[in-house]
Amino acid sequence: MSARTKAMLASAVVFVLARSLWLAALLVVTRDGRPRSAYAILTRWDGQWYARIASSGYGHYQVAADGSHHYDYAFFPLLPLIERAGHALTGLAPVDVGLVVSWTAGTVAAAGICALGSELHSPRVGLVTAALWSLLPMSAVLALSYSDTLLIALAAWSLLALVRGEWLIAGLLAAAAGFARPTGAAIVLTVFVAGLLRASRQQWRPLLAAVLAPTGLVGYLAWVGTQTGSINGYFEVTDGWHNGFDGGLSFVRWVADLGPIAVAVVAGIIVLITLWLLLIRDHEPWPVIFYSAVIVAIALTTSGFFGSKPRYLLAGFPLLLPLATRLTRLPRPLVAGVLVALGVIGTAYGVVWLTGTGPP
Repeated sequence: MSARTKAMLASAVVFVLARSLWLAALLVVTRDGRPRSAYAILTRWDGQWYARIASSGYGHYQVAADGSHHYDYAFFPLLPLIERAGHALTGLAPVDVGLVVSWTAGTVAAAGICALGSELHSPRVGLVTAALWSLLPMSAVLALSYSDTLLIALAAWSLLALVRGEWLIAGLLAAAAGFARPTGAAIVLTVFVAGLLRASRQQWRPLLAAVLAPTGLVGYLAWVGTQTGSINGYFEVTDGWHNGFDGGLSFVRWVADLGPIAVAVVAGIIVLITLWLLLIRDHEPWPVIFYSAVIVAIALTTSGFFGSKPRYLLAGFPLLLPLATRLTRLPRPLVAGVLVALGVIGTAYGVVWLTGTGPP
């Protein structure tokens, strides 16, 4: 077994162990069923929307307290389709299939992140990058019946295929990512631009990748347009959720209203920018740099529940490469200590977060 394969397997194990540690802590905290059971936390919020789509299709909405309409068209269809198929094959409830998909896709995502780090640097860097991603405080959301791990798995392997010049694979995986979540637009745009720039008479595969990449995203947006009777139907739906694109104005206002806590948020943004600049300094491939920039831009320029923005940034896993490359220069015991400390902090934060307001 090669060093890369061993690192990928180890990354998958770290992901499962991190989720299991968090789940064990959650079970302890919620052992009396308060504020709700661990199962209810794992399957609530978006998980219920996905499960209902899987069970009865699109077209449902809820009226919020402010009178706005929350339509289920805001949720992309890849996970509900898998849940429906899983229910038909196994008899499991769609929301339970969603949990299985989330954990399985998470292991695949961790392996993909490790594979990317191994391709660009070394198996050790790949393993540390994947471990950092698995242990981040906001990574608790990766255990829920959400589509985040599905998107990240597709994006990681698509980005790896792009770096390797495997154009058809990159295009197909990007198309699937665009069918999974709106943030899949980051990998769609990356493959699209890379394909157009590389295409020529002698190299038709990059052009094919550029054509394939947007099909999932554009196809779903077009379908929502037909269902709502408006070419801008999807964006009108997201406006109802107060989760549209406003160039970051809502985010700036939100930060301004935080008071002293705003310093921490601004510091976090500075860290993000610094990590992105380090990607450039470390001479990472431009698609990796471009993809990371688009993910950060999407997270910071959309309105909505601002506590979820760090969750969206989990898809920006390449930003962890500069940390991993520098950590691996340290003695192994010190690296292990950093990862264990991060795991403890992440577990504690995740339990508090998800037993409180949590992600909408």
